[in-house]
Amino acid sequence: MKIAGIVLIVVGLAIVIWGAFGFKTREKVVDVGPIQATKDTEHHVPYGTIAGAIIAVGGVLLLVKGRG
Repeated sequence: MKIAGIVLIVVGLAIVIWGAFGFKTREKVVDVGPIQATKDTEHHVPYGTIAGAIIAVGGVLLLVKGRG
């Protein structure tokens, strides 16, 4: 219980601090014989700051419950 609580606190705080993560995809726009053109698109996946806070509070509750 203690380790799970600590992990939840760390993950919750990380979500609150960073707020989102992003990734890039590459797609082919033109493919004419040996000539190719690609386009990089960046995608952002936002987390809710409230969700991060709820996860961190859940970790604190696990730590408190584990002691009792």
